[in-house]
Amino acid sequence: MLFRSDAEDYLKRLGLFGVKFDQVLDGLARREKAGILPPTFIVDRVLDEMKGFVKPKPAENALYTTFKEKLEAAKSISDRDRSELLQGAEARIETVVYPAYGRLIAYFEALKPRTNRDAGVWKFKDGDAYYAHALKENTTTDLRSEEHTSELQSHLNLVCRLLLEKK
Repeated sequence: MLFRSDAEDYLKRLGLFGVKFDQVLDGLARREKAGILPPTFIVDRVLDEMKGFVKPKPAENALYTTFKEKLEAAKSISDRDRSELLQGAEARIETVVYPAYGRLIAYFEALKPRTNRDAGVWKFKDGDAYYAHALKENTTTDLRSEEHTSELQSHLNLVCRLLLEKK
């Protein structure tokens, strides 16, 4: 960050957290309506991370502290402007970023009772066909998913054996 305009752009981006998170929530609601839910362990992890992110006071949040460090290194920004920009960041984190996270946290807390431990596309309608398609599109193999999994397991066993022999 070299100029005040860079810092102002950052403040604008902080101000858009609510819009972006509302778009994410809309996408999550569409997936939920289609029966596509994340497994419980993912929901737990996401909740832990989000709650940890919003736990510190705004001026102690990484979005603020990193911004402050960059402002302090920017010689072209005056102390007065730096103070004003930091106040703007703190205000946006408190009034836009944290409430956006709050909405996302509330969504996942409400969703959690409807989730289960199952992870993988196989659990969805046509999941096996989707997996086979993804395997074909993202690898160079013509193996079926069961054969690919078996090949991967054989490869892992070989790697483990070689690592153990090196000791």
